Amino acid sequence: MLPQTKTCPAVSSISIELGAFMATVSFSWANPSLMVEICQVEFNGTKTFHSPVESVVMEIFSSDSLLIMTSTSGAITLGTESVGDIKNVLVNNCIVKDSHRGFAVRAREGGTISNVRFSNSLVHTRTFSDMWWGHGEALHVTAFAWNDPGKIGDGNPERAFEGFVREIRFENLTIDSEAGILNWAARPELIEDIQYSGIKMKIGTRSKWDHRIDLRPNDIQNFVERAHNAVEAVNCTGVRFEGCEVIWDKSSREKYGELVHSEGSFGLEFAGIKESIA
Repeated sequence: MLPQTKTCPAVSSISIELGAFMATVSFSWANPSLMVEICQVEFNGTKTFHSPVESVVMEIFSSDSLLIMTSTSGAITLGTESVGDIKNVLVNNCIVKDSHRGFAVRAREGGTISNVRFSNSLVHTRTFSDMWWGHGEALHVTAFAWNDPGKIGDGNPERAFEGFVREIRFENLTIDSEAGILNWAARPELIEDIQYSGIKMKIGTRSKWDHRIDLRPNDIQNFVERAHNAVEAVNCTGVRFEGCEVIWDKSSREKYGELVHSEGSFGLEFAGIKESIA
């Protein structure tokens, strides 16, 4: 169950609660810099939850105080350097505008990211560079080891550990994206129980960059050089879609692949997703 929320000092539009918090939480929103007791809001950088984080609730509580994020990096990322666990996270009522990536759950370094909900938000993404992680995807869920598990080094041995993802919910999101919804793991045990409901996504070309799927950080397979599909589900367990719609931009539909691409996965349910061209 998600925790009760309380308001951070000096941040009237954000409700956030941290339990066993042992690392920096940083964001780069289109807000002036703000410093409060246990969280930091920055003007530039990456909005990443490191770990361990026991419980986080980030919510805008009225339409008069929407959180608008504009970034040529990513809007909100959970994980990447996640040796410990991140759990019980709510992200609600946000606007992501002109971002290189939208909402990402990126499990690496042995930690588990679980019980996360992204809801009631608008997400607009496009590719800004082929050098940065990601490639214009609005929703991103991946689980890998950062480095090759067979090559544990002395500097950062935790980077050879695979991360885990459990119980992620994406609900009532309106999306305009250049890339598809990404669910991809090194093996099916790493990603389990991902649900998409009430997602309406328009997908089409927004930049000059060629299509590719970006799985970084991942030394074994960093890129997949092919056209984007609307939904990718590779090596996952229990990915489900309910009441979802994909609208292809007719001016660039021929550049894209299928509605759904899946391989090496189990317990997938795609009956609740439809497509059209406009």
